Amino acid sequence: MIKFLHTSPMLWAPEGDAPPVTPPVTPPVTPPVTPPVTPPVTPPAASWWETLDPALKGADEKTTGENLAKAAKDLKGYRDRDATRNVPATPEGYLNFEAAKDFKIDDKNKVHFDVLKTDPAFKAIAQEAHKHGVGQTALMSMYQTALNVMQEAGMLEMPLDAAAEMAALIPEAAKSLPKADQDTAVQKRMNENYSFLSLMQTNKALPKEVSDYAEMMLGDSAKGHQFLEWVRGQVQGGGGGPGAHGQPGGGETRETLRAEMAALDKNRNAPDYKEKYAALEERYKKFYPEPTA
Repeated sequence: MIKFLHTSPMLWAPEGDAPPVTPPVTPPVTPPVTPPVTPPVTPPAASWWETLDPALKGADEKTTGENLAKAAKDLKGYRDRDATRNVPATPEGYLNFEAAKDFKIDDKNKVHFDVLKTDPAFKAIAQEAHKHGVGQTALMSMYQTALNVMQEAGMLEMPLDAAAEMAALIPEAAKSLPKADQDTAVQKRMNENYSFLSLMQTNKALPKEVSDYAEMMLGDSAKGHQFLEWVRGQVQGGGGGPGAHGQPGGGETRETLRAEMAALDKNRNAPDYKEKYAALEERYKKFYPEPTA
């Protein structure tokens, strides 16, 4: 008993001190269980038999194998044939004339082949030829044959050089003027010819379809316009003759005569000044005839 009293901490603890308290034990937290992810079900891949072209399927494996072997042989034959006949990689390749095998452009046809690069009709032909696997040499040969036949029949026209045709239409009176004024004079000359055709519809009962045909066939060349001016002179009288609206033929107007006179006055010291002045004065008389008694 005495030993208990001496050793008991409760009896001998200082006043105000409480025995240590042991905190309650917190049980460990168990994380929630994540359910396993089920991978998506991939459908089985189609077998080679299911994807095979029905036309290649035979009654049995042996026949099918023979069909596949024949198809592979045919494909190689097509590729060899395309390589032999020189089918270009693109439609534009048809215009690479140097690449054409066993083909030569005739000298008389070179000008017609030169314009193919800007010819929308041939561009469409090249696209169709490429789609159908036509070789370059074959297409060029067909085109040259057509040119020769049309030439023999008198149906082939030479390609027009638009710049050269415009230059040939510059009236004499405007040749010393700036280019912008020359272009205006050419356009005026052409419009006068078109106006003449319209007047012939109104005044001479020229059928419109005939007038339109003449404008379409003659209006893109200098010689065509010169012919229309000749007709104007014959219809309206006066030799080289008054054109539409009572003006001389050749696209000459009061304005162009004044411009020519101004250019002539700048070169009064020229040796042929008097000769040119007299000729110009005669042309003026067509616009300003001398009064008759």
